[in-house]
Amino acid sequence: MRVLSPADVAPVASEIRKWPGVDSVNYGQDLVARLLQLSKVMNNVGVAVIGLFILVAAIIISNTIRLTVFARRREISIMQLVGATNMYIRLPFICEGFLAGITGALVALAALLAARAEILPKLAAALPFVRMNDAAVDVAALALELLIVGGAVGIVSSWFSVGRHLRT
Repeated sequence: MRVLSPADVAPVASEIRKWPGVDSVNYGQDLVARLLQLSKVMNNVGVAVIGLFILVAAIIISNTIRLTVFARRREISIMQLVGATNMYIRLPFICEGFLAGITGALVALAALLAARAEILPKLAAALPFVRMNDAAVDVAALALELLIVGGAVGIVSSWFSVGRHLRT
């Protein structure tokens, strides 16, 4: 008998115990509990790693924009002298940060899809008792989420990086 989720194993086992003629049900309670605990830990580690990657991306984009601002500081000074608004000065750098974030998101998406194609079949072969649902991941939604987060990180990093220079 198969269940859709490891969390469903214990309730199904308790129902089967109630059937007439069933003396005992052995489903590897310890293994299922350890797998569920490992799944929770891996989920938490994954969230922490994603947060760390976003922070690193923000720092890299911010430093890149800061270098670009430093290289164009004379142009920026001249633009300020002739009356350009801060938004007019800031906009090209924000576009550059946005493109850097989108590029990073596309690279991350390509790496994720390649890793998924390589690792998922090996995991399915190594753990035949765990149902690997390949259709559970909507690639289009994942791509959209990555692009939105990448673009947002690029815009926010650029905004603060250029803002520091415009205040001084």
